[in-house]
Amino acid sequence: MQSNAETGPATLTGEKNLGVTVDVSATGAARELNDRRRFTFKTILYGLIKPRRRGPRRGEDSDSYHADFFDRSLMFPAVGTILLSAMDAMLTLIAIGNGLATEANAAMASLMENSTASFAGWKLFGTIAGVVLLISMANMRVLAGLRARTILYVLFGGYTLLIMYQLLSIYTA
Repeated sequence: MQSNAETGPATLTGEKNLGVTVDVSATGAARELNDRRRFTFKTILYGLIKPRRRGPRRGEDSDSYHADFFDRSLMFPAVGTILLSAMDAMLTLIAIGNGLATEANAAMASLMENSTASFAGWKLFGTIAGVVLLISMANMRVLAGLRARTILYVLFGGYTLLIMYQLLSIYTA
């Protein structure tokens, strides 16, 4: 480590102005650089029970940040999207069974050929995983500058329109 008037405080590599400083204790030993925190399943459970971060850490992060505490207003579109996805699977099976429609998604069509239970299960699993991901990233900007919470609301609206279309097509057939 190097420290003089030209380089400023002691730096890790001795280079000028890297912005990484090392705390040197009275014994002259550098602080441990390894992060002691570990991310485990226990971390997730604790965050669900006792969330701490409700806002951004720093002022410059206020535009896009990850929080431990999730807004309750996301509960309605999240649960609604999952329920509408289940209804979509059911109405799709009814429409295909009556010969009114075919599955447009090739992956889902191959699952449907194996069994309708696997089709419904994978459809719900994919929707639940996507909704959980969007909720966990709710305050972050992800697609074209849109916040993930906005995408969740758009997804809910899209599923609502899809269910209305399916009900109308089954009813009029």
